[in-house]
Amino acid sequence: MPSQVSSLVTVLRKFAGVFTARSYVNFVMLFTGLLLCLRRHSIARAIQVAFAGQRIKNHAALYRLLSAARWSVEAFGRVVFNQLRPHLDDGPVIVTVDDTLMRHSGPQMWGIAMHYDATESTYGRKGRGPISRLRCGLNWVIASVWVPLSWRPHTGIAVPVTLSLYRSPRHCDNDTYRTRPELAVELIERLARWCGDNTRIIVIGDAAYTCRTVLRALPPTVDLVGPLPSDAALWALPPQQAERGRGRPRVRGDRLPSIASMTADDDGWQSVTVNIYSKKVRLEVKHFAALWYGPAGRRPLRIVLTRDPNKRWAPAALMCTRVDASPTDVIEWFARRWSAEVMHRDVKQLLGAEHIQNGWYRRVYRHERRPDDPPGIRSDRKRGRKAAERTVPLVFYTYAIVVLWYLQHGDPAADVARRRLLAPWYRHKQHPSFADMLTAARLELLRGLIPDPMWTQVNKKCPHLLAAIVSSA
Repeated sequence: MPSQVSSLVTVLRKFAGVFTARSYVNFVMLFTGLLLCLRRHSIARAIQVAFAGQRIKNHAALYRLLSAARWSVEAFGRVVFNQLRPHLDDGPVIVTVDDTLMRHSGPQMWGIAMHYDATESTYGRKGRGPISRLRCGLNWVIASVWVPLSWRPHTGIAVPVTLSLYRSPRHCDNDTYRTRPELAVELIERLARWCGDNTRIIVIGDAAYTCRTVLRALPPTVDLVGPLPSDAALWALPPQQAERGRGRPRVRGDRLPSIASMTADDDGWQSVTVNIYSKKVRLEVKHFAALWYGPAGRRPLRIVLTRDPNKRWAPAALMCTRVDASPTDVIEWFARRWSAEVMHRDVKQLLGAEHIQNGWYRRVYRHERRPDDPPGIRSDRKRGRKAAERTVPLVFYTYAIVVLWYLQHGDPAADVARRRLLAPWYRHKQHPSFADMLTAARLELLRGLIPDPMWTQVNKKCPHLLAAIVSSA
């Protein structure tokens, strides 16, 4: 366990109320093992690193933290969100909602099923047909808060705060099955309760979450930004009637042209400069208020059409439930969705979320016979459920704790200088990435584990040796 000297302990203490006293000690040990593990991030490997060859306690105690201990993933996420609030801007809270696949295998692991793998599928470019890949694993719907970075204007990092496991309808009852948009609505409602009635939330999602299920279930303080399908049927706002005539008033105006025809029309475009993807881009936009009557009903939407005069960016159509939003805000809000994709990659590659396979159900006694079930995926049992529902969230919250610590105690200039010293060919690097944050957190953790005289000698003789050893990139 890290000593009291480490500043990382001050961040970990914020989560002591989520656990009991004994479970909190096990959590700190498991967090230490996950953070310092440089090889395959399995639970057994994390326990080996946490124990460091010492018989501190039985290894089953750390497994029971995930499978039987009394703590809640939702309560953990609320503490993460409360710790992020001081680092957010005064404007609305930007939340990205997306799902990602954690590839796991094994017919006796709770919750796994065959899911569409977007990372190995293609859209059929360069004359080739589209390819759809299915992989076995756990599919998680994740809500992340976009946090601005003080050392890099107009950019931020996505921090996961709450997530939910999507289960295949084959392994659920009719009463327990939830689609991904329905799970996203539950996460959004949870965030709305945490924020209160006085805080606005901007939810950013891709085409899977810009649908009727989400649009018609948004809380009053939540707005949605997402892409608009190319075949969306748009209608003008209903005309204002001076006097009430016979019959029911119109609920929508005339049918508007298709998105393709409005994009091809050269009238009504204006030029704007937006900060997207860490650069300033000059785009032409066309925006108006309209009704997307099928999914959104009578709720007016702000429609923003974009195109690049230099043909470097493909034309796009965006929608926003906040009608008074400017087209620049809508474009910049939607561009922040990419930070969630980067976060998913870092959690998988740097923290090994796909390597951790926990939630297997086995026989309790050796004399019991193996059940006579047909071969294939059998994830409808009860055993292993808590372990499967807690292991991957703990890895995501490890990512969140590292980011929280770095926002409070990190030194971006020193970390960039150290990275450029270790990799002199990396000349264009000017800002720290999560790999640099992870290296700094590991060094801080080691500083609490190694006695001060020894740490001083190591820094004096070989200051960058430990950084090169614990580096993840």
